[in-house]
Amino acid sequence: MNLFQKIKSGFQILRKQGFVAFIDLAWLKILYIMPLKNIMVFECESDMDDNPRALYEYMINNSYNRKIKLVWLVNDTEFCKKTFRKKNVVFINRHDKAFFNRSVLNYYLNIAKWLIFSHPYWFYKNKENQTVIHIGHGTPIKQSSKCFDSTCFDWMPIPSESVVNWYTQFWCCDASKTFICGLPRNDLLKNGSSVKESIYKKMNWDFVDAKTIMCMPTFRQSKNRDDSSEIDEYSLGVVENDQQFYELNQYLHSNNIHLIVKIHPLQKIECLKPIKASNIHYVQNRDLLYNNVMLYELIGCCDALVKDVSSVVFDFLLVNRPVAFFMNNYLGYSRGYLLDDPTEFMPGKKILTFEELKEFLDDLHSNIDKYESARIAVNEYVNGKKQYCYCEELLKWLDIQL
Repeated sequence: MNLFQKIKSGFQILRKQGFVAFIDLAWLKILYIMPLKNIMVFECESDMDDNPRALYEYMINNSYNRKIKLVWLVNDTEFCKKTFRKKNVVFINRHDKAFFNRSVLNYYLNIAKWLIFSHPYWFYKNKENQTVIHIGHGTPIKQSSKCFDSTCFDWMPIPSESVVNWYTQFWCCDASKTFICGLPRNDLLKNGSSVKESIYKKMNWDFVDAKTIMCMPTFRQSKNRDDSSEIDEYSLGVVENDQQFYELNQYLHSNNIHLIVKIHPLQKIECLKPIKASNIHYVQNRDLLYNNVMLYELIGCCDALVKDVSSVVFDFLLVNRPVAFFMNNYLGYSRGYLLDDPTEFMPGKKILTFEELKEFLDDLHSNIDKYESARIAVNEYVNGKKQYCYCEELLKWLDIQL
């Protein structure tokens, strides 16, 4: 290609890009004057997950999609279309910059009456009469890594008046943006025992009659930042080597207990050790999605929860089952905590050593529960007195009726 051809090609590229930019701008101006429609957009950091998924499933099960178009922003568009196809439901790739996809995405973002986001930080609302709900991903107890721009959402549901300051501190917003409702995903917890067999069948697990413990460590290292310098190779808190790992597995096997380790979606997988055992099962978000299992359905099936300081504990208190806390990295989180003493809101055994983990397992196996009254007190403080029906309450608050 000679110099003249290169220059000509460059002008052609510039002209083409300029034309596309003009079309994009014209399209946005048209969308700005178009009236809003009965459309609800859902967004979650992981595809079809968490609080947005729980609300969506409730709406599907109660036929809200007969009157409202439900639009999902996802990463794996083809899989979601194939697996979750329903009447009046649309799936759009959230990252595809191709002209057609971008145009369709902008269309729904600008004419939807309601937008239900778990991570709305990227969104800039164009129309005042749209309603953007920051549905979140749990009651915060750790400090935020940054101050968010709260203008990206209008409202945020919280479980009780007692924790309003936790939310406003974490999300850098005013209390006037909050309303008492509870979190939609917690509705899924109440069905645990009734759906356990079908959930385990979907996951291809054959231990439905065994006791199960959910272990859900908070991420320590992610692609964007590290919240701790310590690496937990096994995602089991106090398990430090292969010998302890297999000793734990043998104990679980002998007592007919299974441990389900849910890897945090932000956790850098390269930091984890690939290891397998008969009674310790590692699960990632994609495993749940591809088997059509919602995380909180699975949590609701479990007899106990082992966790560090996290919002999931507050949710699990609703089912009033034993909780234990890995404390070995308690002071290692670089972000710190919203509360002066978070241990006041940790109603369960504090585990610092491998031996203390086995003590917790012994109590669970023997049906010894030392912390029930403490769990009930923290649950009432954080979650309030109303239990469940949170999806229904949220739709009522939005004045959405069949």
